[in-house]
Amino acid sequence: MLRLDAHEGDEAMRALASVLSKSEKAREKLKRGSSSEAAISREINAYRIALDLIARARQAEPAPDAEAQAEQASAAGHTKAELEDALSALQAVIAKIEKAQPRLKPGTSSHTLTERRQKALRSAVECLNMELER
Repeated sequence: MLRLDAHEGDEAMRALASVLSKSEKAREKLKRGSSSEAAISREINAYRIALDLIARARQAEPAPDAEAQAEQASAAGHTKAELEDALSALQAVIAKIEKAQPRLKPGTSSHTLTERRQKALRSAVECLNMELER
């Protein structure tokens, strides 16, 4: 499990909680059953899993034995398929950010926001990859 210090974890949690909230509000405006609604729902699920894993990474302490490690691993309650889908969704979001970021002027709030989101999403992807390797 990735270990984040309190500051890194707080920043990642704040950025992910923000994008989750904005995505939930955006989904409310979309037509039920549309491809856009399905895509944003997939991202929302990925953000929730990412928040869970980042929260666990903030509190991570090495487990003393194999039994304790197994208990920590099962604590997340996410299936491999859910983790793989979340990983794919987050990687797609990162790609969108990378595509949009060059159009943003450095030093602007939009540029700073995308940098923070990208950093948080990369931490989440790292957590997901580590979780999938178990």
